[in-house]
Amino acid sequence: MLPFVTLAAATPLMIFQGNSILITPPKESHYPGNATFSASNFYCFAMPSGYLSFGWWLPADPSSGHDQCRPNSTTFDWYEYSTKGECTSTECRVHAVNFANSDKAKRPAMDFDYVASLINVGRGDLGNLAVSYFDEENGAYAVGTRRLLTGATQGSRENHDCHAAYRTVAELHRRHHVPLAFELVNPCTVESGQDSQQSLLEEL
Repeated sequence: MLPFVTLAAATPLMIFQGNSILITPPKESHYPGNATFSASNFYCFAMPSGYLSFGWWLPADPSSGHDQCRPNSTTFDWYEYSTKGECTSTECRVHAVNFANSDKAKRPAMDFDYVASLINVGRGDLGNLAVSYFDEENGAYAVGTRRLLTGATQGSRENHDCHAAYRTVAELHRRHHVPLAFELVNPCTVESGQDSQQSLLEEL
């Protein structure tokens, strides 16, 4: 439904792939076992002034697969963007809207305020966790990780994914006329002609 773990200000401009577990508290129970769990896999274009992302809902269980979660996909479940707010190096406080990936979706599936905070508990990307929550009574909360794609070396899988995700975000912005408060600029490492041709062949 949304990238509850986006934290956009680690760099001025970036693209990353994120994974999150969303926990929705039960309305009529105080037992954590009665909460609802869901998972999300997504790609996000982010900067201090906002973000635009797209992703998939996945079952929060060991049997769920994620082969469909590709940066060049056009069959993602949802897209989301911030409408106001800002980020620092450790926290985001934004208002965002989330839409189903359909030309028929005229109203957002969700319209919300949320807060995300970065927590550093280990080495590398896997050690950087984001904890976030809906800023409302009995709001859902989430924990997630991210894989930074911006700044990857030429010819690497991460750089291929970065360019593919940017192309998807740019097409999403064009197709749905997303009203962003910032300009979309490709932040990925420039690929050589051979790498670029190979990337396009892999997407076919």
